[in-house]
Amino acid sequence: MNKIIQYFLIILATITLSQANAQQRTLSGKVIASEDNSPLIGVSVIVKGTNIGTSTSVHGTFKLNVNKGTILVFSFIGYETREVEIGKNTDFNISLNTAVNALGEVQIVGSRNASRTKLNSAVPVDVIDLKTLQESAPQVSVTQLLQYVSPSFHSSVSGGGDAASATSTAQLKGLGVDQVLVLINGKRRHKSSNINWGGLGNGATGYDLNSIPTGSIERIEILRDGAAAQYGSDAIAGVINIVLKKSTEELSLTSTASTRRRGDGTTTRTSTNYGIKLGDKGGYLNLTGEFATQAVSLPVGNDDAGVYIGPAYGGGANTRGFDQIYTKEIDDAIIASRGIDRHFFDQRGGTNKSIDGLLFTMLLFH
Repeated sequence: MNKIIQYFLIILATITLSQANAQQRTLSGKVIASEDNSPLIGVSVIVKGTNIGTSTSVHGTFKLNVNKGTILVFSFIGYETREVEIGKNTDFNISLNTAVNALGEVQIVGSRNASRTKLNSAVPVDVIDLKTLQESAPQVSVTQLLQYVSPSFHSSVSGGGDAASATSTAQLKGLGVDQVLVLINGKRRHKSSNINWGGLGNGATGYDLNSIPTGSIERIEILRDGAAAQYGSDAIAGVINIVLKKSTEELSLTSTASTRRRGDGTTTRTSTNYGIKLGDKGGYLNLTGEFATQAVSLPVGNDDAGVYIGPAYGGGANTRGFDQIYTKEIDDAIIASRGIDRHFFDQRGGTNKSIDGLLFTMLLFH
């Protein structure tokens, strides 16, 4: 009798184990864009009718453990959503087609508004269309545009006069400039060789986002939450993925400028972009040239803020104040005779004068 009970328990355990194995399955695969077979990063992969899901990695791959459901839903902003029956398959190779109406009007808000944030992915991803933003925002450079639209992004330029004043490093969520990971089309971007001093991230090296022309960028994707879990300790603060233009046989020219209330800090940026088709398999060469200028900015305040009022010429210059021999009237007369005024000696409020020229190329050949 005892042997019969033992046999029955063994058979019951075997059936239970086989049922559990049948219910728990590991699905994996890769998602690519149909137009050029490039991997898509951050594609939402969800089992329809459940909250089981994940997103694709930097290589476009995914892995998902499922125990129920019959259909996988693949969705990504700018592409058509695709549903695939699971069946007995465990490996999936999925290609997504570009949506006819990829993006609607972008609403510039300081929140995760559905108009600019992909909310139905495993983690929210801000997707910022640069062309639309340039048409409405009073900013010109990449860092200025991101700071204007993304509440967690911050960037500044050191006014100390050293190499840091030529580098626009970036922060996410107030963390260090070396804790942000920047990708170009899903590939790691190299950091600046400059060690910051007098600005953000003293003693650290970061990414100079303004070394990438705005005219070469299609959109920018910002991942903040859960970035370190996917990309490691380099992405503690988050990930900024810059997607470059793939257009061919199309010439674009943009020019933007901005200035402050007092007429200081004037910034201009002019860029041109053109793409050339290479071969018949989706290859292309995309070229962008950009010319930018930056004027000195004065301290924030009224019209007299930052004005130098001490001796500019004569024996008292930079050594002592005015006296009975060298008066302010004499100093003002010398300044006027040289065709300048006291604003020529103004205290600087954040940026130095600069002129930049950029040439950026993107080559893809199959």
